Amino acid sequence: MTKHKFKLQYDYVGDAVKGQADGQDVMTAQNLLGEILGHPVKIVGEPGTTDASKFVNSTSAPTMLVVGPGNETVHQVNEYVDVDEYLAACEFYERFAKQYLD
Repeated sequence: MTKHKFKLQYDYVGDAVKGQADGQDVMTAQNLLGEILGHPVKIVGEPGTTDASKFVNSTSAPTMLVVGPGNETVHQVNEYVDVDEYLAACEFYERFAKQYLD
């Protein structure tokens, strides 16, 4: 017989983050990823939530991008990322940062 009860309450729901798919930063990211991965990259929306919805309240906030390696195992017990995808993401972050900060 169980003496303990477990209750999980999820209370974080971020607002949708608006953006422009044809914005300069988005186009730069898309082009860099295409070069690094060797194939065209599609820009898509993401149904997940991040704290980006809080950052965009600033009048000087840039377009928010969610970019990184991944596959269908996200947030599962057997989650993993292929080494090649990880290294491609590292290259992207470095190259994007250099262009963004120039």
